[in-house]
Amino acid sequence: MNPNLSVKDWAKSTFGKLLRSLVILCKDLPAQVENLILAVPPELSEEIGEQAVGSGIKRVWMIRGMGKGAYSEKAHSTCSENQIEVVYGFCPLMFYGEGMHNFHLWLRKNFGKLPGEYQISPN
Repeated sequence: MNPNLSVKDWAKSTFGKLLRSLVILCKDLPAQVENLILAVPPELSEEIGEQAVGSGIKRVWMIRGMGKGAYSEKAHSTCSENQIEVVYGFCPLMFYGEGMHNFHLWLRKNFGKLPGEYQISPN
């Protein structure tokens, strides 16, 4: 451990290196993959957004749960400028999870807002 780094900075640096080593390059994804859900720090969202350009990716979801989430204005711009749809500000588990996640969706339906693509079923 570098004696000049605080424990927090060391952990962030180490975590960032670990995440970078785990990220699959968009060009290496199977052709049928058209959507990405990003649950990474915003800096990695920027890298992944750049990789998505020219790949088969058509939509990127930058999650927002607790904390900062994956959203990056730069990544959003990169994707939008290259006709890649962006969803952000919401946790996917709100729509696909159970328990507390369903409750969070109910709160958003009744007191907040939902992504434009979300349609409430008439049933």
